[in-house]
Amino acid sequence: SQIGPAARGAMAFMNKTLGLSIGKIARCFASLWNLDVTRGGVAHAIVALHGGVLVSGRGAGQTPHFLVEMIRA
Repeated sequence: SQIGPAARGAMAFMNKTLGLSIGKIARCFASLWNLDVTRGGVAHAIVALHGGVLVSGRGAGQTPHFLVEMIRA
């Protein structure tokens, strides 16, 4: 992936913890860091962090364990 681990972690944090949509995250990266990332690229980066499993539904409002561990590292 061309998106580094810190950027992937930030994308997941923005989506799962702050509640930003995939499109808003892509626009944020374009506006703040001049990085053109598609919505599909953001979604893929978030899913790839969690071993290919999309965290949604009942657990979506909670910070996934893998994000907490990544932020602590």
